[in-house]
Amino acid sequence: MPLSRKTNWLICYDIANPRRLQRVHRIVRRFAATCQYSIFCKTATRREIVKLLDDLEPVIDPKRDDVRAYPLRPAGSHLEAGREYFPDGVYFMDD
Repeated sequence: MPLSRKTNWLICYDIANPRRLQRVHRIVRRFAATCQYSIFCKTATRREIVKLLDDLEPVIDPKRDDVRAYPLRPAGSHLEAGREYFPDGVYFMDD
C-alpha cells in the first residue's frame, strides 16, 4: 500500500495502566473518530498512521500495552452483525 494513498483504518488499543490509558486515549481521540471506547476509525494515509504510532511510542509500555492499526477494505465490502453504531443518516466519510 503506498504511503500517500488514503485508506480507512481501524485503530485500537489495550493499555494496562490507567494513567497511560488516559494519555493514549487523548492522543488517539484527537486523531480519529471514536467507534467504541478503545476503537477508533480514521481515513488516513499509511504515513499518518505511522506518525500516530510513533507519537504513541514514548507513552506506552511495549511489554504491557498493545496499540494496533488495521487497514479496512473499501466501502461496501464489509460484513457486520448487531447494533449499528452510527444513527441513521450519519456516515463515516473521507476527510
